Amino acid sequence: LYEGKVGVASCHLFSGDYNDYNTPFVRILMPGIPAVLINLSYRTQGFYVRKGNPKKIRGWEDLKREDISILNRRTGSGSRILLDGQLKRLGIPSGQVNGYDRIMRSHLTMAAAISEGDADVGIGTARVSHQLDGIEFIPLIEERYDLVVKKEDLDSRAVQAMMKVLSSGAFMKEISHFTGNDHRDMGKIIAEV
Repeated sequence: LYEGKVGVASCHLFSGDYNDYNTPFVRILMPGIPAVLINLSYRTQGFYVRKGNPKKIRGWEDLKREDISILNRRTGSGSRILLDGQLKRLGIPSGQVNGYDRIMRSHLTMAAAISEGDADVGIGTARVSHQLDGIEFIPLIEERYDLVVKKEDLDSRAVQAMMKVLSSGAFMKEISHFTGNDHRDMGKIIAEV
C-alpha cells in the first residue's frame, strides 16, 4: 500500500496497547501518508490446550514454566507478534520458552498438533478451536482486523464500492455463516492516521 502496488491492505497486528490494535503499525509502515482503518471484524486470540487442560494453563505467565512446551507461528504473523509482545512485557526471554522455535504453518495445524499431544499450548483463534475435538480454548485478547486505505483514495469508485459491499446486509449474512468472527463494526472507519 505504501509503495502504491495495492489499493487496500489488511492488518491485525498487536501493538502492545490493547486500546489501539493496528494504528501504530500503520503510522510506522506508511510514514507521512494519511490513511484510514476500516473494520472488517474482531476475533478472539488465545491458547489452544488439550482437552481437560492437564497442565492447568491459565495465562501468559504459564509460558515460563519448565513443564510447558509451546508451538509457535512464523515471524511477522499476528499470533507471533502477540506472543513476542507478551513475553517482552513479562520479561521472559524467548530462549527460555520451551518450544519457541517450533513453527507451525497455520492455526489449524497447531491446534491439531496440540490435540495429539505434540506440545502443551499454542496461540491461535477461537474459531479454529471449534473445528477439532480434543482441544480447549483459553481466550486472552480480542483482536481487531482492519482494512487500510490511503485517505486520498477513500472517495474513489473502487473503495466506495468495497464500503457498500461491507455495509450490506446480504454480505453480513453471508460472511457470518463461515468466519466465526464478530462483525459488529464491519465497514466502519475505526481510525484515521
